[in-house]
Amino acid sequence: MRPLCRRGSLSVTNVLFPRCVRPLSVSPRRERVIRSKYADVRISDQSYFEFVWSRASEFGERPALVDAVTYRTLTYAESRAQSLSLASELSRRGAKRGDVMAILLPNCVEYPLVFSGANGAGLANTTLNPMYTPNEIAKQLKATSAKWAVTTQKLLPKLKEAATKVEGGDKLQAFIVGENTSDCPSVEELLTADGDESLLPLAAMDVDEDICVLPFSSGTTGVPKGVVLTHRNIVGNICQAMLGPEEVQLVRPPKGT
Repeated sequence: MRPLCRRGSLSVTNVLFPRCVRPLSVSPRRERVIRSKYADVRISDQSYFEFVWSRASEFGERPALVDAVTYRTLTYAESRAQSLSLASELSRRGAKRGDVMAILLPNCVEYPLVFSGANGAGLANTTLNPMYTPNEIAKQLKATSAKWAVTTQKLLPKLKEAATKVEGGDKLQAFIVGENTSDCPSVEELLTADGDESLLPLAAMDVDEDICVLPFSSGTTGVPKGVVLTHRNIVGNICQAMLGPEEVQLVRPPKGT
């Protein structure tokens, strides 16, 4: 078999056919950059709360959130106002910049309002799968040191059981979305409170350092692991997504396809 390298050139020997040697051309090292057809992404310096609602006034009365089951609809103006109300009321109730909000909810209209509202109050969100067991919930509450939580009446027993397994879990402040027969306050109280942007720590936020969300991996190859995503991370991702078409319509495929 011929040698892999020859003097003055680089060759590769074919293992099956040793006599067939294919020289490799060696060119001077040069930068190879594949450019997108879109312009470079300009990432906003705003926090997630500020950025996501920055154009709400432009679309004021247009639908922003629609419940797929009940068809309950909130406009952009209503969504921003309720998100601001929730952020303001959390601040009034003692929420501090850097606290963590655990969101244990199924898909619902309130979900994005809670998410953005908590961010507006300076909180980081950690999202939990409603299918989690109390032990799985407890591990995430402990890992994130969550002080606040939002869930439903149906999921509340699991959250309460999980809280008993965490040191300081008895101080976890929970709110309920939808029907509420518990002694926990309703999210509706937060969404209908007076919105006051002066209560929010927006000016003090460091978008490069303040945490926006703490999602956890599914744990398919081991235990679930938390991921730290800052406001800059999430806003940058949204800016990337905005490079596409201005409007997107949902089209149902024809029957039989």
